[in-house]
Amino acid sequence: MYMHAVATLNVDRISHYYLQRGHTENEGDSMHSTIDRAARRVNIYTPMQWYAVVASAKRQGEAYSVVEMADEMKDFKSLCECYFTQSPKC
Repeated sequence: MYMHAVATLNVDRISHYYLQRGHTENEGDSMHSTIDRAARRVNIYTPMQWYAVVASAKRQGEAYSVVEMADEMKDFKSLCECYFTQSPKC
């Protein structure tokens, strides 16, 4: 993914930081915890059911906004074949 970004976008450098477990706290941690608690109360059989679980997870305040992604996903497996093999597939 990083090689693709550097090759196709106007990016000079990418810095990737690995955080140490237990030494960080952010808004996402609270959100994930809330969603995990909500998911324990229901049976989830398909990935599509996660939208409803996430949207209804928060009991107080403004509900989480869930945006379903359609064609915005990138197949990075094909990019690996492009950048890490000898055959020019890209």
